[in-house]
Parts: sequence; structure tokens; C-alpha cells
Amino acid sequence: MRWSAHDAGAVTPGGILRLMRAGSVDAALALAHQIGMPQQNFIVGDSSGAIAWTIIGRVPARFGMDGRRPSSWADGSRGWSGTLPPDQVPVVRQARIWTANTRTVGGDAYARLGYGGYDNGARAERIRKRLFQKNGDFTPKDMLSIQLDVRNDRNRFWQAQMLAALPRTRRCAHRSRTGRARRTLPPSASGSSTRSAAEPSR
Repeated sequence: MRWSAHDAGAVTPGGILRLMRAGSVDAALALAHQIGMPQQNFIVGDSSGAIAWTIIGRVPARFGMDGRRPSSWADGSRGWSGTLPPDQVPVVRQARIWTANTRTVGGDAYARLGYGGYDNGARAERIRKRLFQKNGDFTPKDMLSIQLDVRNDRNRFWQAQMLAALPRTRRCAHRSRTGRARRTLPPSASGSSTRSAAEPSR
């Protein structure tokens, strides 16, 4: 098995420390593409208001495969040819950026990065909606509100289907496997992804 963390220089703590002293988005991006660490989403901003997204860490330069499935490299037709040069690692610069562990780029940029087990996009969709609900500057309070927003619009359809399948009573009690505890399902829900909204109350 080949894993970038097994390579020499896979982790370079000094590079991370230099990143903390970067004075601009461009300086941070230049360091991000040289630092040795497991590849991660990386969003950076500076005091001028510039923001950008990229992948931090050295990205393998694959050939003959996309990395989605295990494959043999024995015949030399598939494998890694070092790492991507910094100018080939995708960078996104725009006024609003969000990731939430979803796929950020497509086309050739996506092909270079490969499939990373991305999230289905429900959380990213909600963050995007909140970011575009306001014009102008965001305050720390605004950003905290987005961070704490647990509404899941995609699940509202399925929520409605499940509620419709239950008896038409204000509360439907169910016995637990032990028969000792009883649970009640609220007649309506807010669409939130909190434990209290997702689980029946005890």
C-alpha cells in the first residue's frame, strides 16, 4: 500500500510554524503547497480582505488511475510520479468560500486531486445559503451563527414522509428493547440536525 504519510518528509512541523507567520494570502498559499502533512482543505484570509481555498500538503501526481479503487502498480502503467507542482494544485479565490468537506472543484482540477470521500453537500449547501443572505462585511457573531446553524433542509422531505407514516396522534410512544423506557416522538420538528430534533425524547 502506498500512502503519502510513509514518504520521507511527509510531516514538516517547521513549515507549519512558518505558515503561522505568513503575512498574506499569497505567502500562505506558497507555503501550503510545500508543507509536508496529510492533505486537507485549507482556507486562508488576510487583513486586506483577500481569501482563498486550496489543498494544504503535497498532492501525489497520479498516472494511469484516479485513486478511487485499489490497483496494482506492478506493470508500471499506474502509480505516482512524485507530487504535483505548486502551480498545478487547485486554488479558488472568490468573495465567499465554503467547503464543509465537500468537493470544491470540478473538471481537470478535480481529476488532479482525485476522489477524497467527499460529504454529500447538505451542510455546504446550508452554509452557502447563509453566506449569501447577507451583503457586506460579516462580524464574528455572524460567523458564529452560521457555525451553530444545524438546520438540514435536505432531510425535511424524508422527515415529512416518516411523520406521515406514523399514527396520527400528537405523540407516538415506543417501548425500548428492554421494555423499561418509553420514547415519544414530537408531532413536528424544526428541520434541525440536533440530537433533540433527531431523536425521540425520553
